Amino acid sequence: MIPGRFLYPRSLAGSAVALLGTALLHRRWKDGTRGTPAHGMLDLGCHLGTACVVTLPVLPNTQNQRAFGLVALGSAVALDLDHVIAARSLQVNSWMTMPARPPTHSLFGLAALAMAAERVAPGERLWLAVLLGVGSHLLRDLATGGAPLWHPRRVITWPAPAVFIMLLVLTVAGWLLAGLPVRDFQQSRTDSAS
Repeated sequence: MIPGRFLYPRSLAGSAVALLGTALLHRRWKDGTRGTPAHGMLDLGCHLGTACVVTLPVLPNTQNQRAFGLVALGSAVALDLDHVIAARSLQVNSWMTMPARPPTHSLFGLAALAMAAERVAPGERLWLAVLLGVGSHLLRDLATGGAPLWHPRRVITWPAPAVFIMLLVLTVAGWLLAGLPVRDFQQSRTDSAS
């Protein structure tokens, strides 16, 4: 059973610390040399930090916190595996300096990954963890060069203030969705078979 929907000061404090740390990493990333392993690691850190910012306030209201947190953080960084596939190379420089992000960096990719998580673990609400992880990744990308959010050939960018507001919206939406009753898929299948 999921606990009642509450705000937990430690989670909010952790989110604030993650925001500060991510802002510091982002500054170093912005001043770094593109295509280097160090720049790639800073980008990874920024995506993990952004995922922490939106996931930590939601985490206490989830049923299986460990799995939820791991899926949120994992999906936030795993999305960039599409760079390796699109560049057809394991060379950091080749996939960190692509002219545009691959088409999987989109709302379609987000929906597909969330549906896959629900199929793998029905009723565990891991689709919400994917929504937070991949959603935070896409939002950061919109502020740092853009992403093909709606159409594979149309890369859009958003100003940093708009991205910050949408990160808040994503966090609040995640917090609200975490409080919804979990549908027991096995029970509903049993009931419909009777």
